[in-house]
Amino acid sequence: MWLAEWERQASSAQKISATLASLGSPSIWLHSAEAIHGDLGRVTKEDIVIALSNSGETEETKSLIPVLKKIGAKI
Repeated sequence: MWLAEWERQASSAQKISATLASLGSPSIWLHSAEAIHGDLGRVTKEDIVIALSNSGETEETKSLIPVLKKIGAKI
């Protein structure tokens, strides 16, 4: 499971990811800036992505969501 953050949601995403991992669900936190610069290559069609955003309207969100859908990850 991947937790992606946009718009200053990093600490929340990190805490949720850590909690999921401690409960036995593999989870990785993905920073949006790192995703834009290549880290999306780690995401596969078998992954679930939980995207945290204040508005869902930032350029990062608008550019990353279609790529995640193209990969086939569940959002």
